[in-house]
Amino acid sequence: MRQNEKIFSQMYDGTLNWGSDQSESGPGSTLEATAPIRENLQFILKILPIETFCDLPCGDFNFMTNVDFGNVKYIGCDVVKSLIEKNQEIYGNKNREFLHIDIVNEPCPNADLVFCKDLFIHLSNDDIKKAINNIRNSQAKYFMSSTAFLPKVIMPGRKIGAIELPDTNVDVPPDARHGYLIGDRIINLFASPFGLPDPIYLVGSVNHFQIMALWKIEDLPDFESPE
Repeated sequence: MRQNEKIFSQMYDGTLNWGSDQSESGPGSTLEATAPIRENLQFILKILPIETFCDLPCGDFNFMTNVDFGNVKYIGCDVVKSLIEKNQEIYGNKNREFLHIDIVNEPCPNADLVFCKDLFIHLSNDDIKKAINNIRNSQAKYFMSSTAFLPKVIMPGRKIGAIELPDTNVDVPPDARHGYLIGDRIINLFASPFGLPDPIYLVGSVNHFQIMALWKIEDLPDFESPE
């Protein structure tokens, strides 16, 4: 079992807890927190040529149960094997499957849209680059991810309450790896060292400093493989 899976498995085996009574995946996966995302997902699925949707990470599938995918095939992916097995048993059907995948170290499943909510906030900068490369190298057409606000929308370095939005994503020291994987940090995909371009669509979020952004897959940078 890889280190990422060992750490995240603790959130679902009762060892640790993200602090939500509604969702094992934490307060960011509740129906209230994801209302704007779910509403806009329905719109995106209607206007774009999406036949296959990859949810990565899918967590406990809590809020996605309230998204009407119609005839779109759903693929839920997560690094926690026990969670995937549970999801497949409860929710799996001919149009919905769950796969055990470590996106940092394994290829991304082929899908028209790869959806990554609150994935990168738990990863190191190098692991984020590896994950984006794996997504970019799949047959996906679109990529949608959570990120801090565009620098042009909110000035780099501006504080909202006690939260400072970064114009550079400072990496977490290796000795803090366990802690930040279980916790999280603000990730701005538009800032260094990622520098993603302007997206084609934006979705606001309820936490006031994070959005969901949608890109065409060919617009994603091709990062050199970290040493």
